[in-house]
Order: sequence, then structure tokens, then C-alpha cells
Amino acid sequence: AALAAAGRADFPDEVPVSTRVEAWLRLEAWDRLAAQPDLPAKSPLRERIALAHARALAGFVQGRLPDAHAWLAEVQQLLVKARSGQGGITPAELPEFEALEMELQLHNLLTRGEPEEARARFAQLQHIPPVRLARLALALNLPLEAMQNARRAVKTRPHAQPERELLMRTAEATQQ
Repeated sequence: AALAAAGRADFPDEVPVSTRVEAWLRLEAWDRLAAQPDLPAKSPLRERIALAHARALAGFVQGRLPDAHAWLAEVQQLLVKARSGQGGITPAELPEFEALEMELQLHNLLTRGEPEEARARFAQLQHIPPVRLARLALALNLPLEAMQNARRAVKTRPHAQPERELLMRTAEATQQ
């Protein structure tokens, strides 16, 4: 967390994949996310979902749509396992992982030219860090929601450079 707050994108190998992935998402380190090696099938399901989600998100952001769609399909397959009770994900944790899938589906709707449907579903999105909600709201042309989430991101991490930069970009984009 300290490395991520300092804006560093390099981590010791013992740091869990999900922690690295979340930090790289905050830092918008899309190339690092896309280049992550596959995890073994025996890896924890939550780690595999986190990595597949991050790779899909990187694909959507970078316009690598075939990759994004392949990783979205991977997330969906892994969630089927999670819903069936495999992989140690509890029913209480499941909504957080389902939110990752929904976030990707909204990006997918945008790439398919269906922004109205994506905007309608945006209000249902929960369990996603405000940094990503702000970015998605900007992409959906929801300036009020983008600014609210950018401010929430800075409040949760007031000294973190990525969140402060996001707030500035959001302020410029929304002219607030």
C-alpha cells in the first residue's frame, strides 16, 4: 500500500497478485496489467478473478478489444465456479466479485456503442473503488458522478498522487 501511495508500480514477489493488481489499476499501469503472467490453476480463485478482471479492464482502456473480451469471458467462467461454492469465496464476498464483472460489462457496452444502457446500469454498480467509478463515469459522460467519485477517492487517500491527479483530470474534463 505504501509503494502504491508513493506512485511506485514495482512490488516484491511475495505481495499477493490482487494487491499488486489493485495498485496498478490505481496507477493506470495498463501495460503491467496486460503483461502479467498467467496464474496456475491451483492459485486462489480470488487472485485469478482479480487478475482476469484487471487484464480485461486494461484491454478495454487500451482498445485491445479481443483481449478484453477474452478476459471478460474468463472472469465470467471463474464467477460460475465462485457461485457454485468452489474456490473459497463466501456468499458474503460474492457481490464484490460480481461487481467486477458488471464493471467490465459496462466497459463492453461502451465499446459496442451502447452508452445509454451503460449509463442506466452505472447506478447499480457497487463495491468498486471510487477511483475506477470516477474514470468510468467520465467515459459514460456522467460529469456529476465522476466528480463525486473523484472527490471520494481523494478523501479516502488524501496524500496519494494517483487520486489527486485523477481529481485534477476530472475537474478539467467536467469543467468544475
